[in-house]
Amino acid sequence: MEFKRLDRGAALQPLMPSEVLPETQLEWPVFDADGTLIAERGQVLPSLEDRDFMFIHFEPHRSRTAADVALDMADSAGAGSAETPELDLADLVLQTGHVLRIKTPKGVRESHALSRVIGQTPNQTTFISPPVVDGKPLRLLTGENIQIMAFSGKSIFEYRCTVETVCRTPFEYLILSKPFDVRRVKLRRTVRVSTRIACWLSVGERFQGTYDMLGAIRDMSVLGASLSARGQFAQAGSRLHLRFSVRTQDYDIEIRTPSIIRNVTPVTNDPNLFLYGLEFESLAPVEHLALQCFVTEHSLGNGR
Repeated sequence: MEFKRLDRGAALQPLMPSEVLPETQLEWPVFDADGTLIAERGQVLPSLEDRDFMFIHFEPHRSRTAADVALDMADSAGAGSAETPELDLADLVLQTGHVLRIKTPKGVRESHALSRVIGQTPNQTTFISPPVVDGKPLRLLTGENIQIMAFSGKSIFEYRCTVETVCRTPFEYLILSKPFDVRRVKLRRTVRVSTRIACWLSVGERFQGTYDMLGAIRDMSVLGASLSARGQFAQAGSRLHLRFSVRTQDYDIEIRTPSIIRNVTPVTNDPNLFLYGLEFESLAPVEHLALQCFVTEHSLGNGR
């Protein structure tokens, strides 16, 4: 497995199908619109059907080059989780951008909302963006006690705090008190999250050194995934070898793992597509942790 630090400032340029030639090594890595890696530089799309699959199921982009920037400038000029006992607060470290799931006290206003960390002081006073539930702002009041679920990058935590200040200028944000009643929560192994991840695969008991087909992971847990691909190329009980990347708060993480096909189902609205239910095999501890991080972040973001 390979960890790659993300360059959040890197701009992406949409790709046209004519720029991706089958049976030819890619000149650059290809990313989905959210920055998730689809194919590495040098990867070969075996056929026109694989190229079409990529553009139907994903939004291929490449990194912008200096030539792209210069061309834009010229154009512009021309135009004019079971709980453990309470933890020490040192265990709870939140980084800017981390997602928070907020629950208000039970009653008429009970609801779950999502927010993000703007910053945290050394004494663990936290600055957060205005919470949003179903696309609408959740109005919290100064002095209100709330319950928060957060993911630190290693563990998922649940804690309570008090809204100390609701600020309106120069922009809207909230200041929360130092957390209390902090507990670590264990993520259920059965939690699945919807995804759209490019996955390269190879069929066979033993990996032959090349991934020769492109599929799309539709949902995933720490135990396995549902993968759609062209055609019925294997039966339940067969082994696939997978290579895919997941994106967490700070990293692109490449995972290469064998998996067992548990079921095969045709996709009702597309006779050329099949859905493969997969169980991951032989995940290293660091790979398992990477998947758990990914699933946790997405389950918090989806309000699960």
